[in-house]
Amino acid sequence: MVAARITVNGEETPIAPAAPHTTVLDFLRERGLTGTKEGCAEGECGACSVLVARPGVNKPTDWVAVNACLVPVASLDGQEVVTSEGLATAGAPGTAPVLHPVQEEMAVAADPNAVTAHRGSSAAWPPSTTGPTAAPTRPRRATPSTGRTASTCTR
Repeated sequence: MVAARITVNGEETPIAPAAPHTTVLDFLRERGLTGTKEGCAEGECGACSVLVARPGVNKPTDWVAVNACLVPVASLDGQEVVTSEGLATAGAPGTAPVLHPVQEEMAVAADPNAVTAHRGSSAAWPPSTTGPTAAPTRPRRATPSTGRTASTCTR
């Protein structure tokens, strides 16, 4: 029998030893991916949104936002997931990552306490139909003033 695996931000990882009831949210946060937040724990606020690759209808892949607080990680065996951390691309050595256009707009324009005013986090808003890895049209680097997340949640 093949062990259950999930691809997170391009890196394949085993699901074990996660318990069967472990949510995607808990699975990600236990691995240090804290960009996915727990807001309402009921799937209403979208703070826990992640992108999951699904077979496309008119293209190879559709990226679907799912509530990580509701989905058991075991149900995503063999799937690809992208978190808010996975949207940024690596910068030059010793520099901050280049923000995805969605992250940039969230950091510059969004009220850091307004995550519940929107349906989802930056991971829930794919900016194009080409998927979360689309190159930014005007790369910018994260700075202390613009490199913050859209939520001040610490959990």
